[in-house]
Amino acid sequence: MVMFDVIMVVYNRYIKNIAGLSSCIQSLEVSSVIVCDNSEDTSIVANNASAALEYENKLKYVPMHGNKGLAKAYNRALEECTAQFVVVFDDDTPVSGDYFTKVQHHCEDGAADIYLPIVYSKYIILSPCIKKGITFKAVGSIGELHSTQSISAINSGMVVRRSFYKYCRYDERLFVDGVDHRFMDEARSYKARIEIMADVSLTQQYSQEEFNERKQLVRLRIKARDYRTYYSDTIARRMYCALMILHWKMQLARKYRRPSLLWVNV
Repeated sequence: MVMFDVIMVVYNRYIKNIAGLSSCIQSLEVSSVIVCDNSEDTSIVANNASAALEYENKLKYVPMHGNKGLAKAYNRALEECTAQFVVVFDDDTPVSGDYFTKVQHHCEDGAADIYLPIVYSKYIILSPCIKKGITFKAVGSIGELHSTQSISAINSGMVVRRSFYKYCRYDERLFVDGVDHRFMDEARSYKARIEIMADVSLTQQYSQEEFNERKQLVRLRIKARDYRTYYSDTIARRMYCALMILHWKMQLARKYRRPSLLWVNV
């Protein structure tokens, strides 16, 4: 039987409140769940360290001693992985009880390095998406996902053959945003075999669909910093990034009817 290690990164959230943890712990196909704790609240860290002991040997708890970002946490978690495949989930992503049964069929029958589920938000297909040059385009239907050579994806639910990590890891220059797309960029450069699992799906919260100005401004500042790094290698890409950040500001200004957001420092 194909086995999976699961990586989850938690930030200021109690382990018991991780959305998909129970399903992963109970899945016979899951060898271990590695929880990297980026929490900055010391009371939460202490509680999580204690709570992790209740899961005995199936949960490996790794304190990161502060918020080190996703890329560093993912790479640290990989040091604990031993199964044939690695699956990453966000800490707020629900995981169905039959998720790994469905994924296992693909991994047993296929020879891909990366397996991608279909990830939905409330209104759109979040992942996979199509990368055209330096831009990313969401698809309106699964039928638009023709060639895996132009595919990118978010991390949550992504299944990676562990042996493939010898070619690329997660870019630690990035904190949160773009970590997944950079990984997919490198994976494609190494000619990764990618399979889209059309019958496997997840539902994910999408920050742009929330109505919380303060929270979205915090996310915008992180996103702007990360994408300036992601697009830093050429003048054309830096100019595109500047326009993209302005577009994000315009979206927020329109959404919250506050033109002053156009001049907020990010």
